[in-house]
Amino acid sequence: MLLQPSKPFRSAHFFVFAASLFIFLNLVLYISIYPLTGEEDRRCIVAQEMLLSGDYFHPTVFNVPYYKKPPMHNWLIVLPNLLDGVVDRVSARLVSIIALLLTGWSLYLFLLKKHADKALIGFLAVTTNYLMLCEYGNLAETDIIITLFTSLSFIIYLSNPLQIRSVFISSLFMGAGLLTKGLSPLYFYPAVLLVACFTQQNRLRKLSLIGLHFLMSLLLPAVWLWLYSLEGSLSDLLRIFTAEVSEKSTGSVGAFLWHLIYFPGKIFIVLLPWSLILAFAFKRRIVKDEIYWSSLLMFLISLAIFTVSPESRDRYLMPAFPAFAILCSYHIDAKIVIRKSLQRMVFSILAILAAGCAVFGAIEGYFLQAAVFIVLALVIGLLLPRPLRLTHFASVLAAFMLVTYMQGLFFYRAQIRFDHQPGAREIAAHITEPLPVVAHHRVSNRTGLFLQAELQRPVFKTPRENFSEYYYLSYPAGVDSSAENFLTVPYPEDHNRDLILQLKEINCLNNSKITP
Repeated sequence: MLLQPSKPFRSAHFFVFAASLFIFLNLVLYISIYPLTGEEDRRCIVAQEMLLSGDYFHPTVFNVPYYKKPPMHNWLIVLPNLLDGVVDRVSARLVSIIALLLTGWSLYLFLLKKHADKALIGFLAVTTNYLMLCEYGNLAETDIIITLFTSLSFIIYLSNPLQIRSVFISSLFMGAGLLTKGLSPLYFYPAVLLVACFTQQNRLRKLSLIGLHFLMSLLLPAVWLWLYSLEGSLSDLLRIFTAEVSEKSTGSVGAFLWHLIYFPGKIFIVLLPWSLILAFAFKRRIVKDEIYWSSLLMFLISLAIFTVSPESRDRYLMPAFPAFAILCSYHIDAKIVIRKSLQRMVFSILAILAAGCAVFGAIEGYFLQAAVFIVLALVIGLLLPRPLRLTHFASVLAAFMLVTYMQGLFFYRAQIRFDHQPGAREIAAHITEPLPVVAHHRVSNRTGLFLQAELQRPVFKTPRENFSEYYYLSYPAGVDSSAENFLTVPYPEDHNRDLILQLKEINCLNNSKITP
């Protein structure tokens, strides 16, 4: 007969499930209308061109080899789109949302097995810090993906560092991390090596298995590089990727000194509310085991590396955030009951802010968002007199942060940022001949992405030698006066960024020069 979990653990499971559902619903709410931002378009273009070409081993952007990132994230974006062959913003972003929740659940289950009393804090700290939850939790960026793979590699190794099976599975996830961004060793090997060196028992075996781990972690990247070399330039790939990594370690002396000052403070901010909770509820007397020391070293070494790198950004440290969450689970007592005076002060401020957001939303005509803020203010008001444990208090803070960000800043950006998809659809409707499509180099990558998805064929940024006639998409300054204009799609904020579609012919008999 199977043993049933005790009531506290059943309650914890339900709380984690409810929190996961709340996070998921909030993160997916506006991803269908939020325009692509940052590097999202590049991640999607590579995946879309994989689907169009059927070549999944040679990443390209507008049919030009792309060397700066390995393809694992693109493969994950491809998976949900294999049937229809169209990469869209929703499916691409769902990959990141699922990765965020999987990171939280894997850490929760790991701590539940090792230190059950620490599992809930660990889950909350890794899924509800500001940077992972709000800024990147629902964007098609690589950072959440590499965080998942690095976290899985870390916790599977720590589950049994003396077992070859654990080392092998951990190395596979490390290899997946290397195939995502190539920086996973920064977060993993220095910490586990130091802990192994200072371990009295089984030191030699641990060090040997870490070496084996490193060699096996190169297996997946080596297979991809071999497949890439069959039809691609491996020297160009390695040269440009190495240059991409080295550029992040350069900078002037002034930039270096400024980075030393502001970067740790910025990390403190993006880890809110947990950095603040850890500072005010820090428990000193704890039992420090191998999991603790590995997590502490992983976070501190990674923080030190990126603090002294002037070109680094806060999101580069994200794969070390699960280690920070483990530290929170050790140093924060989840059973602490918040002082009534503190809780009333904090919740009163939050309720007033939510009410103010509701008033502002109603004035601007966003009545649905205003209603959400009214409900949020009422719920926080109802919690004012109720004594809450630290976990529930922190959860309210995280829920307020998430709802305010999604219904406020995220929704606002979705309204004001220009969406290139409608224009791409209009252009695609006027491309009736099976001719190549070439876009001027200044045309947005997002327009090119949506155009490829609508046409289900490639878009080029440079015409090929065998093009005698092609559709040409340009800005007013780049049009060819001798070509026929088909369509003008206006850009609402700047006439100089209108999109103009032309039909362009090349007189190959007269050896006319091909120009984009």
